[in-house]
Amino acid sequence: MQHKNARFKKEAALLVVFLFLSGVLFAVPTGFEERAPKKSIRSKGEVIAVDNSEMHQRGIIRTGDQGVTLEILNGPFEGRILKGSNPLLGQLVSKRKDITVTEAIGSGLRVGRAVVGTMTTTLLLAYSGGYITLVMAFMAQGVPLANLFNLIYVAAEVLKTVVGSFGLVMVAPFTAVVGGFIFCGKSAREKFLRGT
Repeated sequence: MQHKNARFKKEAALLVVFLFLSGVLFAVPTGFEERAPKKSIRSKGEVIAVDNSEMHQRGIIRTGDQGVTLEILNGPFEGRILKGSNPLLGQLVSKRKDITVTEAIGSGLRVGRAVVGTMTTTLLLAYSGGYITLVMAFMAQGVPLANLFNLIYVAAEVLKTVVGSFGLVMVAPFTAVVGGFIFCGKSAREKFLRGT
């Protein structure tokens, strides 16, 4: 009984200290509030036109350039018109008829590198955030860290994170390799350039 009271007092003291520090950190100004502009710097835009005239559908594959024209409706760039283009891999093959499979794969990998970086940081944090409360619950129960990863619930969440991470990181290279072989194989290239 004495042991449980001592443990309860320790946990209650830690809870009070945590709540106090949270309140202090919430109330103390950081200085970032003063530097922020009074007006929002977000801008609202409207899609004026979408140009699909350079897009070509060949089976299940869509290739070419897609153009988008946007008008900024408010904010510091109000009234400006922006034009953007989305080139697809097939457009690269149709512009350079002598491109090799390795060059097409390299081009796809360069495009996919930035996408993988963005997806990795976002989704890995989402994966780890999904089970951090579970780990905290077990740690609050006093489960030793050595036993924690052997529990079925925690092991399943860790395995899900690892498998999801492999799939996440491999999606861009896999797509680049498959796209390179689809568009740059000899028979595929001839069919693609003929438009059949």
